[in-house]
Amino acid sequence: LMQRQKTIFDRIGALIPGYAGYAERDSRRICDKALRSELAARMNKLEETLTKRMEKSLAEKQFGEMKLLEKLRKQLNTLGDKTRYTTYGNSSFIADTQIAQDDLEQLYQLDLDLSDLLDSIQNCTHSENWNDLETRLSVYDGKLTERNCFLSSKK
Repeated sequence: LMQRQKTIFDRIGALIPGYAGYAERDSRRICDKALRSELAARMNKLEETLTKRMEKSLAEKQFGEMKLLEKLRKQLNTLGDKTRYTTYGNSSFIADTQIAQDDLEQLYQLDLDLSDLLDSIQNCTHSENWNDLETRLSVYDGKLTERNCFLSSKK
């Protein structure tokens, strides 16, 4: 169990510079914000990619595709904001001195799932697989909601 958590933690740490994890109370808020900021920044870049692709569709008079891309761009924008500005109300997760090992592992896994989903969103965007992109954005939204509910439930 400890080895598995370490592996999850190492993978997340590799994604975010200066990530110290949630084990220490003082670094929880900082690490949570760093993770969310990193994910949101990646989404902003993907949104720029979609905007450029929309311009190409417009130039080629592919209005149907342009409409779809605008819908996807808006979804990406909304998810980026949701990721960056999420709140947990009175979650004691951030404030508690000690966090249960299982809770810690579950949160690390949720963070890793979000990052992996964002990788697949990136792949769909670059390969211009718009149907899969729409599906993955929806799955990401569900996973983000699951993470926020998990944190909010720790009262």
